[in-house]
This record gives sequence, structure tokens and C-alpha cells, in this order.
Amino acid sequence: LMTLSDAPECAAITNVSPNHLDWHTDMSEYASAKRNIVGERTRRLVTNADNVGAMDLAREICAERDIELVLFSSTKGSHAQIFGGMDKGGVALYVKGSHIVADDGASARKVLSLGDVKIPGKHNIENYMCAIGLTLGYVSPSVYREVAQSFFGVEHRLELIRTLDGVEYYNSSIDSSPSRTAAALSALAERSIVLICGGYDKKIPYAPLAEAICCHGGVHTLVLTGATADKIERAMRDFIRESGRGADIVIIRRSDFADAVRAAHDRAIEGDAVLLSPASASFDAFKNFAQRGKAFKDIVGRL
Repeated sequence: LMTLSDAPECAAITNVSPNHLDWHTDMSEYASAKRNIVGERTRRLVTNADNVGAMDLAREICAERDIELVLFSSTKGSHAQIFGGMDKGGVALYVKGSHIVADDGASARKVLSLGDVKIPGKHNIENYMCAIGLTLGYVSPSVYREVAQSFFGVEHRLELIRTLDGVEYYNSSIDSSPSRTAAALSALAERSIVLICGGYDKKIPYAPLAEAICCHGGVHTLVLTGATADKIERAMRDFIRESGRGADIVIIRRSDFADAVRAAHDRAIEGDAVLLSPASASFDAFKNFAQRGKAFKDIVGRL
């Protein structure tokens, strides 16, 4: 995005939160890189009304040029709530009852039933709203239904790979930041979890990860491995000390990835989920997140 010279006609910014700070000089440069997805040809911007950073960029862009704005939200329930405080209007996407609706301020229409969505988690409802926002007016709502009913997810993203002795094993190796791990935990909100975290250090803060883990209520064991293990454990200790929450979470350290997976297996009991959601990149031990995910699947497959 930093060197993008030909931006798309329809662009989406799903969030602006700390990430890739091993590459960018600071958050300002990172946000500027994301902003660069909007160029001269761009006539529609879709963004997340629940993310402060994304909304700040949307306001900047709309102040400088005339662009169609589509905002989606999983927490707000009307056009007025979503566009409140904005100088311009547009289409709002939100959940009403059991449907995602598109609302232009004058009328709201149902575009997708939540019952048709096969992948778990609030963040995936947000992903559908984002995709719908990009394609409104280009495809029939029947396409949304057909996709939702047939799409069961992709490899390495909350991928259920095995159930062994009543324990489900999930590969979410693609989760390379705290916000992704928080979303994965949210998708398993009612579950008892053994969580595996850690990996390459992208120089991002881990306080949000500690909060997500400690406030989930179901994480009983955290297995740490990789270069970020120290930072994550410090963030956990700090949050537990300051908030009093999560004090009963058992923290285990393993330097070897395979040993970490086996330690998670040893801690899990029937009804648990073992979740690989590293909140870190993979480059300390693997070529990429896919190689890490395949290693996890191979180890779990041999348990």
C-alpha cells in the first residue's frame, strides 16, 4: 500500500490498530499506508464504524473529496447511530433481528440472514458486512445467500482440524496480532480454552491481548512459545495485577513449538478447545503463518 499507484474503484479499510510496527516507523506511517488504498479512481469507501482509527481516516478522506461512503457496524443498530456526527450520509450496514440490513437513511432492506452464515464469530459477520458493502449494486442478494450457505472458512483461520478425546483443536495460525486473537476468542466465547500464543516480534503492544485473554472467562491455560513469549507474559502479569482478572489462568512456557502443542494437549480435558492463535507473526521459527499452521496440524494429527 505504501507504493500503490493505481487504487481500486471500491476500497475497504476494516480497521486501523497497532500492527507491523517492526516495519513502519510509527502508527502514523502505518495509518498513512492504509489510507493509500483510496486513490483518484476510488469512488466507494467501505469501513468499520466501530473502529476509531478507520473512522478517523474516513472523515479525512470525505473532507477532501466526494466519495460514496458505506459504513458497517456490529454494535450499532440504525443509520442514525452509525452516521451520527458524520458530515455526509451513505449506506449503513448493521444487524437487525436475524438479518444483515442495508440502510440508506430512507429505507432499510434485508440482504443476508445470519442463519445462512456457516463460519463462527462476530468478526465474520463484520467480514460479510464489509464484503456486502463492496459489492452492493453489483450483485443480487441471492449471491450473498449462496456464498454464505456454501462457505465454511479457509485454512489456518479458526480451522477445526480434529476432535480427540472430546477436545477440539483449532488452527488459527493466521492470527498474527492481538486483535485477531481477540476475535478468535470472541468466536469461541462460551468455550473452555487452552490457548497457544507467541512468535515473531512485530514491535506491537500486548496489553490488548492480555485484556482479551483475561476477560474471555474461559481461557484456563495459556501456553507461550516463540520470541514474544516474554512480552506476552509480562503483559499478562501486569493486567492481572492491575485488574485482578485472570489470576487463575495457568501460564506455561515452552521454547519448542512442538513441545508447546503437546503441553496444550496435556492440559486439555473433555469439552475444551485447544486454540493456536499466536497473536504474533511466524518468522522467528517458520517461513510464514501457513507453514506454522501446517506444522500445528501435523503435530495434532500425530497425538
